[in-house]
Amino acid sequence: MTYPLTLDADTWLSDGPAHRGGPAIGYRINGMPERQEARIANFGGPNRADWRFLRTSGGKSGGWTGNYETVQEALVALQLDLQ
Repeated sequence: MTYPLTLDADTWLSDGPAHRGGPAIGYRINGMPERQEARIANFGGPNRADWRFLRTSGGKSGGWTGNYETVQEALVALQLDLQ
């Protein structure tokens, strides 16, 4: 079964005191199966892409998975991981 996953930005790289002043570096994933949650985050900082996803099922999480160049690549990998 495929699930239509969408990104919901919830973490931004701060630009001084400005809230949400920088690029999004963390996303909550909408559209996960029941009792599951997922996040995608950039572990590389502002100058290096290192996007990974984390799945949580029934309150238990696995480890961060991947090393993707874009948040969209990580989302596709998460989609494939759900199948």
